Amino acid sequence: MRTLKDGGFARQVENFRLLINLATQLGTAYNPVKDNLKLVNMQTLHTEAAKAVDDWIEAINTIEKLTSQRTEELKKVNNLVTRISREVKVCGIRGERLTDINAAIRQVRGRKATSNNKTTDGQNNTTPSQTTQEKGGGVNHTIERKMDAFHRLVKILEDMPEYESNDLDLQITGLKAKSTEIKTLQNDYGNELINRERQKAIRNRLTLNDLVSIAYVGRLAKDYLRNQYKGSKAELNTLRAIRFKAVEA
Repeated sequence: MRTLKDGGFARQVENFRLLINLATQLGTAYNPVKDNLKLVNMQTLHTEAAKAVDDWIEAINTIEKLTSQRTEELKKVNNLVTRISREVKVCGIRGERLTDINAAIRQVRGRKATSNNKTTDGQNNTTPSQTTQEKGGGVNHTIERKMDAFHRLVKILEDMPEYESNDLDLQITGLKAKSTEIKTLQNDYGNELINRERQKAIRNRLTLNDLVSIAYVGRLAKDYLRNQYKGSKAELNTLRAIRFKAVEA
């Protein structure tokens, strides 16, 4: 898995930690009036902001991991539908039912539900049944739509008593188990997308320009510390190097 670039948020947190160190060095001389500049409150904010950035990075990495799993699972499904297609021919399924199956298989593979190819019984496949026709179909199907097509395929086969197989993977029980496994993966992915946006909102609130953020409090703290360290060149140089820039949200 690649190392995620944090987009500058970790630097914001580190700069805030440096301000806390400078404030701590002053001892009792550091005595601001504003509550958000008091040392204990700054330390609490730093802890919360650091956790928010870590949680956001973890959410991003989890999405990456699930994306990779979905891609690998789709490869397995593509292999499975190839085998299903052969099994359907052996079962001698014809007519509209074969059209429905072929439409679902094409959608799993990221193609249009319709095709100009003729089925094995000589029927032209340009007009599939209404239940399998998908508006806006094309080569740019997302992984989600391909997986949904697989669930439809399994349901179609389940409703066909003439579909049989000696291969455990291709039997209805095996296909339903695979369908359930994929649905779990889809749900996990969807939940993590929601979690990522939630963590992003928390990260933004604690690191960007909100009144409770390290960027806002950090600028106030810099101004206060600048006055406290007048005549102290080393500390003033450190303060000048500490910046709270607007980072990509």
